[in-house]
Amino acid sequence: MNKYFDEVIGDPIITTGNGNCLFNAVSLLLYGDESKSVQLRYHICLRMVRDSTSYMNHPHRKRIQCLSPSYEATGIDCATIGGFSSAWTILALCDIIRRPVRILYPSVNGVNDFAHTSLNTTFEPSSVVPAGHSTINILWYAQGQLPKQGSLYAVNHFFPVLDMKCKSKNPLTYSSSSSSSSSSSSSSSSSSSSSSSSSSSSFAI
Repeated sequence: MNKYFDEVIGDPIITTGNGNCLFNAVSLLLYGDESKSVQLRYHICLRMVRDSTSYMNHPHRKRIQCLSPSYEATGIDCATIGGFSSAWTILALCDIIRRPVRILYPSVNGVNDFAHTSLNTTFEPSSVVPAGHSTINILWYAQGQLPKQGSLYAVNHFFPVLDMKCKSKNPLTYSSSSSSSSSSSSSSSSSSSSSSSSSSSSFAI
């Protein structure tokens, strides 16, 4: 596995592969088990509905659109137990747990592969990260499929990762507050998302 990264990625942990694997992985990292998976899905779904304008005007939305289902389709999946997650889901996840999420996406088709350069990165919440809220690390991988260079590599599972040895070298960070040449509507919607970070849809941790 480590040959597909420019770092030692640490120890992936097996999670239940039932369509809820992103939420299972986060629950396991934050609480030690998968018991908060449904609650995480619920709060993330609410955030995606409420702050849809902000997320759809995200500075890196064009990259996300190329590699993900539509925002609307992802929202419907998020509202469905067993529905799959995408980069859109991860953006809202960061705002709910109020901490960065480091996604580890293997460079099966080379370090310059568009999917690898776009998704092997850190997603940041739109508001200030509270003290003590460290980055969590999640491997986005193809469960049951051996990577083969030059072939279609379809990721289908999220694994929580422990014991990261070093930080990512990828300069691309998915932060709603990052400087960008995006439109003023993006800026205003980002500030709207930031100002609402302490609302009732935030997840208590």
